[in-house]
Amino acid sequence: MDIYFAGCWTVAWVMGVLSTIARTSPVTGDQLESPSWWAFLGLCVLVVIVAYGVIWPIGTETHGRPQAFGFGLIWGVSEGQLFVAIWSVIDRFVGPVAVVGAIAFLAISAFTGLWHDRYWDRLVSPVHNIVEWNGRKVLFCHVPNLIVTLTFLAVMRMSRSSWPCRRSR
Repeated sequence: MDIYFAGCWTVAWVMGVLSTIARTSPVTGDQLESPSWWAFLGLCVLVVIVAYGVIWPIGTETHGRPQAFGFGLIWGVSEGQLFVAIWSVIDRFVGPVAVVGAIAFLAISAFTGLWHDRYWDRLVSPVHNIVEWNGRKVLFCHVPNLIVTLTFLAVMRMSRSSWPCRRSR
């Protein structure tokens, strides 16, 4: 697990995502003053809370293990860095932000699906999924989360060209 998380951060570092986030304010004053920006941010937070705090546990069996909020946070932030790096690569070669978002959705979905199906859920993660719930978890947790957060990223990208990645052509 630690190697995967370190790999996510390394990819983000190599792609310049970490340095851009570290040296650039991710939020502008105009955004902070915008009710629609706050509403969209609230929607993103709400989707994550409902998806992973309400729906996900229904389809998950912990087998008596305590829930690890810290692990989930580290995992989410680490994979988030990887996903922004994927966005960054696509953004360097593709023009319109909507197309970047659509390709990023497909690429992240394919990577995540294959990664979990072929490696993570088989060899790393302890048994936790209730098999009958796997499709529902994808449909009601992962897909809405990815759609809402990538859309938010696209809106941020349109209003702020230097965050979260520098477009270089």
